[in-house]
Amino acid sequence: MPQVYVHDVELSSVPAGGSARVVDVDLDDGPRVRLRELGLRPGGDVRVTHRGAFGGLVVAVGADRFAVDARTASCIRVVPGPVAGVVPGPVAGVVPGPVAGVVPGPFAGTGAVVGTASRPDAGQSAGATA
Repeated sequence: MPQVYVHDVELSSVPAGGSARVVDVDLDDGPRVRLRELGLRPGGDVRVTHRGAFGGLVVAVGADRFAVDARTASCIRVVPGPVAGVVPGPVAGVVPGPVAGVVPGPFAGTGAVVGTASRPDAGQSAGATA
């Protein structure tokens, strides 16, 4: 049987809808630890759901989605291809389009990873008082 060699590439080169397995995250400790907390770590599976105009990506790790700027995506090495358990295509109940809460701002291109935060009042109705 012939041997097949798979070369790793930057996450930034994976097309929208493409899946890959993370090989290496070559970032400083702070951003690397934050990505690990979000589930993006060597050996983990990732799917690119959207590509931004300036190279940023929206990626899915498990059921979670988050944005990664272009510089950070270029520091993440992956092996592209089908990933076991990852079904390509739209996710039921998810409408394609801009990602809610992702707004271009001062961190674009800096390598900063901006996660999500929960608001203490998120579950309260407009008329509720504390």
